[in-house]
Amino acid sequence: MKISIIICERYKSCAGGKCFKAMQKRDGAFSIYSKEEPLEIVGYTSCGGCPGVNIEYVPEEMIMIKNIYSNKILHNSFV
Repeated sequence: MKISIIICERYKSCAGGKCFKAMQKRDGAFSIYSKEEPLEIVGYTSCGGCPGVNIEYVPEEMIMIKNIYSNKILHNSFV
C-alpha cells in the first residue's frame, strides 16, 4: 500500500516520527492493514497553513503520486 500523509502547517517541522511508528505498528489509521501487508510512504506534505492555503493543491499532487505508482491504491492520512 502506498501511503501519503498531510499534516497541519503548524507542525511542518515535524519529521513524522509518530506517524511512521504508527505505520510500523499498524496503530490508529494504519490498523486497517495487516502486519504482513507492505506499506510505503510516498508523500508527506503540509496543508500550507490556515485556512488551508495549500490544501487545494494537495489532491492534485496526490493524484500525480498515484499515477507515478501505476494507480495503486493510495491511503491518505490527515494529521
